[in-house]
Amino acid sequence: MTIKIPDKWSQPNELWHQKTFYTEAGRPNYTYHFKSQAEHPSKVFEIETVLTKQICGYELLKKDLRDIADFYVELKQALEDESLRTRTNLQKAIVRSLVVTYGKCFAAAEGRKTKLNSEIIPNELIELHKYLIDMRNGYVAHAGESTHESCKYVLVIPPSSSFKYAEDIQYGTFVEMHQAVNIEIIFKDDFQGLIKNLLDYVSSKIISLEKKVFDELNNKLKNNFLSLYEIEPEKNRSVLRG
Repeated sequence: MTIKIPDKWSQPNELWHQKTFYTEAGRPNYTYHFKSQAEHPSKVFEIETVLTKQICGYELLKKDLRDIADFYVELKQALEDESLRTRTNLQKAIVRSLVVTYGKCFAAAEGRKTKLNSEIIPNELIELHKYLIDMRNGYVAHAGESTHESCKYVLVIPPSSSFKYAEDIQYGTFVEMHQAVNIEIIFKDDFQGLIKNLLDYVSSKIISLEKKVFDELNNKLKNNFLSLYEIEPEKNRSVLRG
């Protein structure tokens, strides 16, 4: 069964409209329309430079941090809603999404070298940061035994009065397993402050990098901007490499 994702329009600024439409495989494609959605799609040039790759890295970090903030709100609502309070699997899924995404922000990955460093976190928030990373490493990511997850296999023998001969002992074996839901995140007052602090840092980096990209573009294309109109990109899209 193929699920059709509907097209989506957004307006990043007062001059441009962005249309997002999806292939059958769910891959997004984008077109840009000047001043009106009815306008024909404009030419697009993908800019591949060191600076733009850094911007993309920070934009992905920004998206992850916003998702974390949303996960926090969803978890809080699930705990406040009486019909959802007993759904521990739902709560566990949200917590796992939150801590995995948080840990991802501090780890480089193929295709995204930009990552956050714990050195940017204020002293008053560092313990919370360590708590989240420990939770991610010990409970979610590496599935090892920790304070967040444990498993013991036990043998239980009955009271001696329950049998006469050793061969009559009816022992039992059991698995003692625990995976914490860790909803105590909700009760840490500085959680939202931590995410806001990181979002502010990432946003400032994006602003700084974009200024450098604009300066770079203006210097390179200052007297040659019209030449872009002579390029016939495939499907209205081409690549400019630095």
